[in-house]
Formats: sequence, structure tokens, C-alpha cells
Amino acid sequence: MELLLELIAQSERSVDVLAEMAGLVSGRRDGLFAYFSLASDDLVRLYSVLHSLAETRLADVDRILRLWLAKRDALEAGLSTP
Repeated sequence: MELLLELIAQSERSVDVLAEMAGLVSGRRDGLFAYFSLASDDLVRLYSVLHSLAETRLADVDRILRLWLAKRDALEAGLSTP
């Protein structure tokens, strides 16, 4: 994260240039088209683990949010009753 901020602080840069400079992606150009891939197998594995973790945690967060909203609605309904 710090590296990206340092690069932006030096000058305005496009996202593809930032990603390449940070070593996150490798890219090639073919005429008007630019093609990008993750720079290493380690990044592919990291993405896979983070994606899996996010899916698991998203289900937990959704469950907790639904419980909180139901309790909040019940409290509000109870408070508005004379």
C-alpha cells in the first residue's frame, strides 16, 4: 500500500502503470489492446485464499447483520408503541 501511495505522490499515473510498477501484474500491448496477468503464481494463490476467505466471512457478516437488523426493528417497534 505504501509503495502505491509513494508512486502516486511522485506523479499522476494510470492504474495499469501503478499495478505494473508495484509488481502486481505483468502486461503486454498488442496494437490498441493491453493484456494483463498476475505477475506471479504466489499472487494467484494469494487471490484465491483471499477470495475464499471473503466468501466465508461474507456469509458470517450477512448472518450477523440480519440478526442485528431484526433486533433493531423489534426495539424500534417496541419504542414506538404507546
